[in-house]
Amino acid sequence: MSAAPFDTGLIITRLRTPLPGALRLVGGSADYASIDKLQDFPAPCAYVLLGRERGAQIASGQSLPGVQNAVAQMMAVTFGLVMAFRNYRLEGQELRNELRDQVGAVRDRLLGWTPPVSGGRACELLQGDLVAYDAGTAVWTDVWRTQHAIKPEIAP
Repeated sequence: MSAAPFDTGLIITRLRTPLPGALRLVGGSADYASIDKLQDFPAPCAYVLLGRERGAQIASGQSLPGVQNAVAQMMAVTFGLVMAFRNYRLEGQELRNELRDQVGAVRDRLLGWTPPVSGGRACELLQGDLVAYDAGTAVWTDVWRTQHAIKPEIAP
C-alpha cells in the first residue's frame, strides 16, 4: 500500500477485456489530451480520467510532533469515463439505439465491480451525460465512484 492516487489503469485494464461492440481504444488522460476535435476520436473509444479523491477523517489518536504515524485513510474516488461513438450511416433513433447499447455494454462491465485495491468498494454510477454531438460523432461521459485506502510508506 502507498499514498499514491487511485490507479485508473485498473479501470482501463477492465475495459480492455472483450466487450460487445468492442472499443477500438481504451486510454487514459494523456490519450484524451491529444484530442482536439470530435473527428479526432478513434471511435468507438473510451478514456478513463481521475476526477477527484476525497479523504475520510482519520481517527489517529495521539501523535507526537515530528513523528509520522503509520495511518491508513479511506479515499472516496470519482472518475470520468469519456466515450466517443461514430456512425455516419445512422441518424436519429438508430444512432440513439447504438449509443444506448454501447454505453450499456461498458456500464455492464463496471457497475458493481470492485477494483483490486486495498479498501476497494464496488463501482457506482453517479451520472451520465451526452456532452457533444456533431456529424455522426457522439461523446458521452459517465461519472463513477469507488474508493481505496492509502497509507504512507514511512522512511526511518
